[in-house]
Amino acid sequence: MKMQKILIFLLALTTFSIADDITTLESGEEKFGIATKHTYSYYKINAEKGDKVTITVDNMDADGDLYVRMGSVATRDKWDYKSKNSNLNDEESTFTLSDDDTIYISVYANKCINTVEHTVMVDINGNAEKKQNVKSFPQEPASSDKFVTYTPADGIDSSTPVVLFLNGIGRTLDKYDGIMNFLSSKGYFVIAAYSDSYNPEYSKDIFTNVIKATKKHSNLSLDKLAVIGHSLGGGNSFYVMKQFQDLGYASDASLILSIEGWFPFAMKEDDFKKIDGHVAFLQMNGQKGTDDVDPLMSLSIWKLLKNSKRLFLTLPQNNHLYVEGSRDDMSDKSELLKIVANLTDDAFTNSSDGYNSLPSENKASYNDIYKTVKKFGSSGCKGEVGNAIGTLNDFGNDVDYCHPEMY
Repeated sequence: MKMQKILIFLLALTTFSIADDITTLESGEEKFGIATKHTYSYYKINAEKGDKVTITVDNMDADGDLYVRMGSVATRDKWDYKSKNSNLNDEESTFTLSDDDTIYISVYANKCINTVEHTVMVDINGNAEKKQNVKSFPQEPASSDKFVTYTPADGIDSSTPVVLFLNGIGRTLDKYDGIMNFLSSKGYFVIAAYSDSYNPEYSKDIFTNVIKATKKHSNLSLDKLAVIGHSLGGGNSFYVMKQFQDLGYASDASLILSIEGWFPFAMKEDDFKKIDGHVAFLQMNGQKGTDDVDPLMSLSIWKLLKNSKRLFLTLPQNNHLYVEGSRDDMSDKSELLKIVANLTDDAFTNSSDGYNSLPSENKASYNDIYKTVKKFGSSGCKGEVGNAIGTLNDFGNDVDYCHPEMY
């Protein structure tokens, strides 16, 4: 009996986990997803008795298999319909419903190196219009590849500015829902990559995969690009921007916004000098800064950004995590939203009007920060916390983050 209870409990946990990952579809709506090798991406849609249903999985970059089941999650072992195209990259299944039911769709990543990117669409009774608007991606398509997107209400075209967002260490993407939703409401396509790795290449690869999938179904250009990061993400935002600029993106406009930024791993002096565009540092607790981040790091980076338009901004709250919060929480953080809105507007329109309209108490110069740090002292620039110095050395760091001089 005890073993039976354990099995029932484990089954319940598995069912709950799958249920959390099932994406709900509408007739005629395309959904884009990624299935990791030998795992599934799950979808579902409601239909009525007599409906003729056509399920199409296409645009796959490797071999994936389609499984369909009425009323329960479809697997390779339990299915009502499955695709007949072995070793092909496009799959389709058509049938007529014998009763009202929920149709469960599973895409299995079969023969691939790592993942199978794909598009799923369900057409009920042949009269649904195919929707091209990119709406969302699975938040956790794989344990090693996590991201979420926010698409503006008007969809995506070649002129849509793109914002890449990087989280702080130990902070999940849902912590930043408020700020990312706000950015999307301004008409920007927002992509957030989850990473707790010091290595910024991990985040860059996630962004690359999402952009690749999006460009298959839209004429997204990335001519206007912002990279915004918090804490660890703020430091690594420099590497991500440089990599995309090296690929020819951000040709019309660019912004790096480092919010309470930490060390920029994998960046050397010459790398900073090659970054072109707007760069802003947002520091909490005024010019003194919080205990979580040493302002000397931002000062050291600032001096190396020879080809960038550089700004320092501050907010008075002594809270390293102030940028976090739900959409409701953001209603009480209007000063933060104004800074973010004005900086992105300026970068994407090649203007200074937004910055000029910010309150003077939110603005600081390099020397303002320098004098304050020298007065109160600092200690985090040595990289002793979290063995940051060891990782910096592994990347061949040549930047002195502790001894910037008056500018």
